[in-house]
Amino acid sequence: MRARLHDDVCECPGEEQKRELREALRRGGYDAVLLGLFTTVSSYRIGSGTLQGEQIGFIRELMGIAPDMIVLLFGSPYVLRELDALRNGLCMYGGTNEAIDSSLRAVFGQYSPTGKLPVDVSETYRYGHGLRI
Repeated sequence: MRARLHDDVCECPGEEQKRELREALRRGGYDAVLLGLFTTVSSYRIGSGTLQGEQIGFIRELMGIAPDMIVLLFGSPYVLRELDALRNGLCMYGGTNEAIDSSLRAVFGQYSPTGKLPVDVSETYRYGHGLRI
């Protein structure tokens, strides 16, 4: 599946990479823009399963530049609380290779996932929110 993806994959972009990403998105010419967000959930730990303010700000900025960007959430659906303007997203409850491969197969039309949120995440993303592709 990675062969179908662009080579510019970065786990934790620095300021220069963020600038380059903004410029590339503004130039356009992409068939699709995918953003994978990975969170780790630890019991009884404040902030577990969420993103930090700086990350959220950058993600919102990218969503403004590329509103049709596809966001793949791995680990916790509670990140959706900060992304109410999200147009295209897919949540997986883990970040395993199988979850990553399945999400990419879904994005590229090779797999038709089904599912509903089993929890209330926000006013926008309530228990039962979901779709069938």
